[in-house]
Amino acid sequence: MTLAALIRKRETGKPANANPANPANPANGGQGKAGTLATLATLALAKPEPAWRWLMHYADGYVEIRFSPEVSHAEALAKCPGAIAAEPIPETPARKPTEAEAAELSRLVSLAYPDETDRAEALAAALADPGEALTCYRAIADREGKVQ
Repeated sequence: MTLAALIRKRETGKPANANPANPANPANGGQGKAGTLATLATLALAKPEPAWRWLMHYADGYVEIRFSPEVSHAEALAKCPGAIAAEPIPETPARKPTEAEAAELSRLVSLAYPDETDRAEALAAALADPGEALTCYRAIADREGKVQ
């Protein structure tokens, strides 16, 4: 039975189930396929909060896209032509850098940002996510031929 047919039956007051005394799946207390469908429909209607990381789904695969500033679900889809779906990617818990990581990040950020104003902001962001920042700043140093 199609979703449209189910809605029409609901509007006329007739039950969608041929036997309203029987739940969709008695073994699961009525939470069989119909319960799963209702859950999926509820999730599909939920509007995720704005996020800066989105998993964009395309017909031939998916890709992670990052936006700055954060965007809503509708904005993410609008900015990615051809995307058929979008899921916000939850934030990963931050961890504190080790002493060695902090020292290396300080040195690498100094190489990338000679201006002290920009350097302070960049270093603060790097120390908030040391794993990703080290990968990024090492790649920048390698690309620009700066000694690590």
